[in-house]
Amino acid sequence: MVITAISLLYLVNTAAAGVQWFVLRKIFITNGITRGTAFGAVFQTAFLDTLLVDIFAAIVCVVADALLIWRCYKVWGNSLRVIFMSLVLVVAETALYLSIIVIACASNVNPSVSTQIILDKLSTAALCMTFGATLLTTVLIAYKIYSFKRRDPRKGTSRPYADIADVLVQSAAAYSLVVLWIAVVGVIPQDNANATAIFCASNYAGVLLPIAAGMAPTIMVARVAMQELSGVVDTHTAHLSDLEFRGHSNPSGHTTQIPSHGIRAPAGGRANESSEGPRDSEKEGR
Repeated sequence: MVITAISLLYLVNTAAAGVQWFVLRKIFITNGITRGTAFGAVFQTAFLDTLLVDIFAAIVCVVADALLIWRCYKVWGNSLRVIFMSLVLVVAETALYLSIIVIACASNVNPSVSTQIILDKLSTAALCMTFGATLLTTVLIAYKIYSFKRRDPRKGTSRPYADIADVLVQSAAAYSLVVLWIAVVGVIPQDNANATAIFCASNYAGVLLPIAAGMAPTIMVARVAMQELSGVVDTHTAHLSDLEFRGHSNPSGHTTQIPSHGIRAPAGGRANESSEGPRDSEKEGR
């Protein structure tokens, strides 16, 4: 399941990169005579191209949030109660993204001004749900890992920066920050004074979103896999250290037996016979 989700993330990101390459080629190659014509072509981008990019971004967000919830579920000992609110937010997020797609397709991918306003509001609400699910899950993961490291006597406080970096990696904090950026830009009221600034900030965040949503869960899963592998190696080493080796090799190549835990021969056994044998022979000789 995890490998399928990560593979889906990268396939969707590849498709989104193809659409963005097509849009950028239209802007800078076809209409890139001057900076003014290129900038004007940005606002004349077809709604279908924008819709495809938004659909790919929605899929990436939902899959990334699902991976975060899976990690939170495992960290908290398979507790459904802990991830319940995150699941509710992800379901709401998915429903909002689906409603955007349905409304856009119902308008023949050419929405009116009023429909476009509705789509913008739905998109802002979906981004808020994405941010809520991501932030909640990230905080739960980070808190659990941090509290575990504080209680672990083997760790101590000698590597605080390494522990902080480990918490940030395993909680996919970078993805949460990018989603926060997009959510803040989406709720800011737009007018003629800040339209260009909001447009640029939104586009920069849109470029970072697929990167963060693809890389952060991948690094998180890789870190978990390395941690589990380290645990298996430590357990195997512990089993080997518990073994009692009862023999060692001499320089001559012969093996001698080493008694362990002070093994004593029972009374009247072979040891007594071998020790009393010479005495009996001496008595008979006398």
